[in-house]
Amino acid sequence: MPVMEESPIFVVRDIEKRFRNGYGLKFSGLSIRRRTLTLLVGESGVGKSTLLNLLGTLYRARAGSGNSKLVYRRADSAGQEVDYFKLYERNTRGFLGLSACAKLRREEFGFLPQRAHLLDTLSIKENLLTSLTLRSASKGLGSEHAEEYLATMLERVGLPMSEYSHRIRSSPASLSGGELQRLALARAILGSANVLFVDEPTTYMSDSLIDRCMGIVSEEIESRGSTAVVVTHEHDRLIRYVRRSYPNVEIDIFRLSASARVYCDGGDSSLQCVGVDPT
Repeated sequence: MPVMEESPIFVVRDIEKRFRNGYGLKFSGLSIRRRTLTLLVGESGVGKSTLLNLLGTLYRARAGSGNSKLVYRRADSAGQEVDYFKLYERNTRGFLGLSACAKLRREEFGFLPQRAHLLDTLSIKENLLTSLTLRSASKGLGSEHAEEYLATMLERVGLPMSEYSHRIRSSPASLSGGELQRLALARAILGSANVLFVDEPTTYMSDSLIDRCMGIVSEEIESRGSTAVVVTHEHDRLIRYVRRSYPNVEIDIFRLSASARVYCDGGDSSLQCVGVDPT
């Protein structure tokens, strides 16, 4: 009996992102498979991080045609399909001031941006517990063992409580750049995100931290069935490490490349067309 191919977790077709300066990007399309490490590669400025932010609802897309599509299929048994264009229509503030997009991010996604973006007005512990509490609440999980779980996550990213317990109540401003990135990595995986978005890890991490980051991402894929989307300029390095250390993790690569430029609004704005091709 033939095995039915699983539907992709993300589908993108003919979408645009326009910026206030009149410049914009127009993406042809791609499908991202579930439970894979997907790498977005290409030259600087071609739109890799923009596409990542569109997938993560941090940016709002525009339809490029009547056939445009931008959907996310949840990982639950029902496989509910989230149409981003319909999501934007519901993107009004509701319970606890959460927009529809913010609710989706809280329930489904984990982010590791190029900068840690921790809140200096909260302690290290408060930063992480706030993220954990929000995600746990969205999934109906209790918080009885939150501190024990937090200690496990910190150990996992290389910040053992045996060494950092005296600093956990300090501001993130007291930490080094590498320690901040480890905390950001811990925050990204707190509460078991179904999708991990990682933006250019090789540009701001040490070699050892890059390996730890990609190791944790790979473990999330293997053990939890998560999906990871990673923007990188050094995909060869990441691929070598993952294939050597986690040979069961499937890797897909999409190369973004600029093609024609389309002028619109009477020439006052332009769209750079971006091809997204599997390699």
